[in-house]
Amino acid sequence: MPVTTYAGRVWARAWKDAARYVRENIPLEIVTAAAGAVVVALITLWGKPLTFAALLDQGGVLFLGAVATVAVVACLVLLWNLILAPSRLDSELRATTDELSTQLGELTTPKLLLRTGSGPSYRYQLRVPAREPEHCDAELVRVSVHNKSACVIHNVCVRLEHVDPCPLQVQLPLPLQRMHDNPPSGRFDMSPGDVVFIDVVYLMGTKARDPWFEIAHTVPGVPEVGVLRGGGRFCRVVATGDETSPASLCLAVQAGKKRGESGWRIAVVVFDEEEYEELTGPRVGSRP
Repeated sequence: MPVTTYAGRVWARAWKDAARYVRENIPLEIVTAAAGAVVVALITLWGKPLTFAALLDQGGVLFLGAVATVAVVACLVLLWNLILAPSRLDSELRATTDELSTQLGELTTPKLLLRTGSGPSYRYQLRVPAREPEHCDAELVRVSVHNKSACVIHNVCVRLEHVDPCPLQVQLPLPLQRMHDNPPSGRFDMSPGDVVFIDVVYLMGTKARDPWFEIAHTVPGVPEVGVLRGGGRFCRVVATGDETSPASLCLAVQAGKKRGESGWRIAVVVFDEEEYEELTGPRVGSRP
């Protein structure tokens, strides 16, 4: 039956702590019992010859003395734990309250998270017609933005904030395209637990040309794609929303070929902010 009163909880906690002390200190209890038997022997045999036969005659008394000594010590342990139980319960209650408050704060505080991966939702291969004299084989790299809180986050926007090296024709930051859907404002709302995939860059290539990267941005009045020719690029993607701290994802994209394959493939490496700054310098090429 669950204990519902405060006094009952105090008693249950004291009993539990005392029982644990007894279980964990059996050698000490044996020594205590032996000491109790010795004391009883000295009292009962005071002034008499202390022989083995006399000890045998008093065996029952000695046993009771040992048991009584252990019982007294156990009662003292229980009494001590009964005195300490209220403060221990209060400390546990405060710790539990603080933990629940922290968890509740994490759930109710808007929080965005950016991720990338290698699955089909993050990598998509396609053929783009009429872009070059011959068809282009393309591979699209996406990131995902997650609402990790228990509240709706409004006006979420994912932007390419930094590119290194940064071509002159690219004006940063560039809002990026949402997968299969491009809101006119470039912003969208996210319910708790929502995951939205964002197009970042295409790796374009033909048989006659070296590969190049193109940004999947959504700037009105600007050509659909900003071209990044040449080798790999470092990119910082940032997600923002109302009443939440920005989330960022730093990565490097590099074109390459797998052994035995003729087509180009894109490799993605993720860095933390410190590594990214060491590789690219502080916000080089970013023009907010």
